[in-house]
Amino acid sequence: IEVNSVTANQSCPVGFTTPRSLSFDVTAHTERTGLRWRRSVTSSDVLSPSDGAIAKNGTTSVLLTDLVLDSAVTIEIVQGETVLIAFTLRHY
Repeated sequence: IEVNSVTANQSCPVGFTTPRSLSFDVTAHTERTGLRWRRSVTSSDVLSPSDGAIAKNGTTSVLLTDLVLDSAVTIEIVQGETVLIAFTLRHY
């Protein structure tokens, strides 16, 4: 499981309550099932959508809107409640 790219539509710094488009690609070749991405519980930003499925074989492209409410947002790739990968995008 690998995060291949992360892009944002605005450069930093990004002010609070600013909506920001984010995209990322995840490639997986695994026997694991039930893979999902989600906002970390330690992050305050509001993501829309707030989570989604990750294909266990191939590349999943995610496009979301991030309403900035903190200095960073962390996104996790999980299986159930087990965090497999996490990455953080800072807004400053």
